[in-house]
Amino acid sequence: MTNKKKIISLILVLCLLVALGVSYALWTTSDSQSDNNELTTDDCIDIVFEDKSSNITLTDTVPVLDKFGMQKAGYSFKITNNCTKNVSYDVNLESLSNVAEENRTNLNYVKVALIEKSSNETYAFNTLNNFDTTNSVLASGTAYDTRVILRDVLRPNKSVEYTLKMWMDESTPNSEQNKTYNSQITIYGTLTNSYNAVEYLTELAKTNTNEMYYDGASYTDPDTNELVVDNNLRYMGANPNNYVWFNNEPWRIIGVMNNVKGSSTDDGSGETRIKLIRAESLGEFPYIDSCADEYWTDNGDGTYTCSSKRYNNNWPNSTINSLLNDLYWNRKNHESYHGWVFKNGTWQDYLTEKIEFKKDGLRTSDKSLIGNAVYYLGGYTKQSENNYYDLNMNTSKWYEAERINQGNNNELTWIGNLGLMYPSDYSYASKYILSDDCKNISLYSWAESFNNKCKNNDWLYNSVFWEWTITPRADSNVSYAHQSGGYIRNSDYGTIASFSIHPVLYLKKNVEMASGDGSRTNPYRLTIEEGV
Repeated sequence: MTNKKKIISLILVLCLLVALGVSYALWTTSDSQSDNNELTTDDCIDIVFEDKSSNITLTDTVPVLDKFGMQKAGYSFKITNNCTKNVSYDVNLESLSNVAEENRTNLNYVKVALIEKSSNETYAFNTLNNFDTTNSVLASGTAYDTRVILRDVLRPNKSVEYTLKMWMDESTPNSEQNKTYNSQITIYGTLTNSYNAVEYLTELAKTNTNEMYYDGASYTDPDTNELVVDNNLRYMGANPNNYVWFNNEPWRIIGVMNNVKGSSTDDGSGETRIKLIRAESLGEFPYIDSCADEYWTDNGDGTYTCSSKRYNNNWPNSTINSLLNDLYWNRKNHESYHGWVFKNGTWQDYLTEKIEFKKDGLRTSDKSLIGNAVYYLGGYTKQSENNYYDLNMNTSKWYEAERINQGNNNELTWIGNLGLMYPSDYSYASKYILSDDCKNISLYSWAESFNNKCKNNDWLYNSVFWEWTITPRADSNVSYAHQSGGYIRNSDYGTIASFSIHPVLYLKKNVEMASGDGSRTNPYRLTIEEGV
């Protein structure tokens, strides 16, 4: 491997010659597929679309709830890779132009679900407008819109079967009556080689010096009193090409981390593994559910009151840990959590909406790429008069405190699958972290206008939301958050405040890079040999 462009060796365009239609007339709809279509390409790629003996007629007089839409019949197809290489493929839905523009159904109201048959897991679930756009592979003018429903990798001598379902979303307004939606499934694939992902990124870093660097991070091991030099390889800058398509959604590579402990293959010395963070937030949640039910009162006017709040920054017992490593990991739903949010100019008690991960939690196939790891739960102890920050805590001091500064009777480490980022992950992502302007100043000082270049050139900076980190404060029951102003501080309302969360994970060391260039439109795709 000398050049990342060698990943892609042959491009195949596979079209299922099947038209799918959703046409509304007085709130009725029908869609059909009448022929058994089979396409064989290059003698080693097979696609079969199952025959349906008759049209599927939806008899509802109004758009349906999702639970009824998921019960409807769908369109099933099977992809088989008889080749000796991986196939990186896209399942696209092309909106056909054979309906006059004024009569076309708005894509905001066409609900799509894609179910993988062997696991019965939903791989895609959304209204069509929320999927990524891509280029059509049909003849020019045939489609007016093309959406990527699924991006995935199929290893040699493997098959996968899907069922695609469509219905009109329950939010569809009366203005959509008597409009029509026709579409066609197309599958776009590339035959690819694959390379060990750690080795691939390490090689890439030799030439991609504008986006990748070694951080020089180190700390003194509290057990041995010896210096541990991690010197992790990280992505930096405002928007580097570090996107990965994982769980059929965009994630980003924090870096290639050294001395990662905790996996079943680790001999105790640690491994070099890739660390990912979900590109989009899962929502806003309290670090700890702030109120027991017996202390919670619904005021009946959209507000709530908790008469006895609780605080705890011990990650193993936290609400977020349970949410990530139980609900999100196992694709489960949950009714609600109690927390505090900033609404209408003030902090107030709040009950989250129902949490639903049954359709968009982690897929079984993606969980096989994740290895559990040690997450450090150290934090800093207040060394200044201010209760929320310390002006002495620059990035290197944070990195060490995260790993050695145990406090508040909490454990120093936790082994698991999903966590949150560290404060140091945030600051090490800045393009200027190695310059004195950013390296030697407190992360609280990143809020100052004269330090704007630190945060504005940091791809983990979010100017809209507060975001939880995994890191507690070692001398109290609060935890640290990345504030929307670009700095790190502990929450005014301890661990009961509802802040944004972005799950973090470590890939297994033998995960492979199958295709992509790391851009948002062509993210890296990952695979792993079964049984390894």
